[in-house]
Amino acid sequence: MRTIPNETSATVIAAANDFRRYCLDTVRLLDLTEDGARSIIAFPRLLDEINEVINDDPTDATSADPEREARMSERRKSAEMAQAEIERGFPLLHSHALMGIWGALESAVDDACLAHALANPGVLAEGKLAKVKVNAVDFLALDEPQRIQLILAEGRRISASSLRVGVAQFEYALEDVGLDGAIDENIRNTLRIAKAMRNVIAHRAGKIDRRFVEDCPDLELKHGDALRISKPQIYSVVMAAIMYLLTIANRSRKHAGEEEKPIDIFPIDSRVELVKPFRPGWSPDDWFMSQVTTKDGDESATSSAD
Repeated sequence: MRTIPNETSATVIAAANDFRRYCLDTVRLLDLTEDGARSIIAFPRLLDEINEVINDDPTDATSADPEREARMSERRKSAEMAQAEIERGFPLLHSHALMGIWGALESAVDDACLAHALANPGVLAEGKLAKVKVNAVDFLALDEPQRIQLILAEGRRISASSLRVGVAQFEYALEDVGLDGAIDENIRNTLRIAKAMRNVIAHRAGKIDRRFVEDCPDLELKHGDALRISKPQIYSVVMAAIMYLLTIANRSRKHAGEEEKPIDIFPIDSRVELVKPFRPGWSPDDWFMSQVTTKDGDESATSSAD
């Protein structure tokens, strides 16, 4: 086993905390947007009620204000759009949120690999990283962290890690620096689905394709179906991703000879079946949503990352 300086695990944990904050901001933005849509619906109704009180005779033409009526017409149109989006469950908003969350997870894992390689540059002389070839001029123009980033990126390109299913994308990169390892099955399954959804959004305009059906047969979706991502599914992905980063942090702690810490977050632990919100027939009235929404959302909920 390699001996890794203690500051490595601290850097990995810092990346996990940065990701956690990004996810919390994303969830808060979802809440804010949905609350705003409901306010847009309520506003025209409120103005109509006020108008009925102020105008003794609403049919009196002298009381009409063309500019006001034009503004009210636009507000009613906005209210209709907001109502339609609420009824649909904000799938486009949640799709954009998932794209951002997955990108932030990729960045966090890259940071973990870089921190580990900086602390233990010997990993660059092992495995496929030892066979990496880069442009000498470009390489010499970079500082040490940038050089290692270049080597790691080339290693990911050689292994085509971005094409792997779910967390395999990350585990191939983590293996290069000695940070791969076991993963809780609930975390693995949830991120498998999240990666497949991300690919459908990015490359198929939200339409289920053959690759998605192959990667996620348990979802019972068919080729050509429209992908509709729900808020509980976003919660599930956020929790699985944070747990995964805390798992990586524990691997770094183990390499450094430090004590591993629990990866449980919110009122939910890693034994909970996080894939439930993705399954056919699942209802928001189930246990999952009630547990998540009872939390106040402060950052102390993921204190095990500290």
